[in-house]
Amino acid sequence: MNLNDNRLIIKTLKSGDQKAYMEALHSLPKELQRVYVMSRYKQLTHKEIADKLEVSVQTVNYRIGKALQFFRIRLKDFCLE
Repeated sequence: MNLNDNRLIIKTLKSGDQKAYMEALHSLPKELQRVYVMSRYKQLTHKEIADKLEVSVQTVNYRIGKALQFFRIRLKDFCLE
């Protein structure tokens, strides 16, 4: 997964619903939000994030996966079919 995942989430939202994405982003639990932002906006590798946060790469993978799952659930009513 990479920056394109973030763009895909935003592009699949109906017009005007990017606000829902931003609200979901700010509603993420802080540990998930931090890793997601470092990955998707700062474009750090999972290894770089793990090193900065002093956690394992597996923990970074898990947190990004949970963040994406959170978005899928939170934004399901806003996505195009």
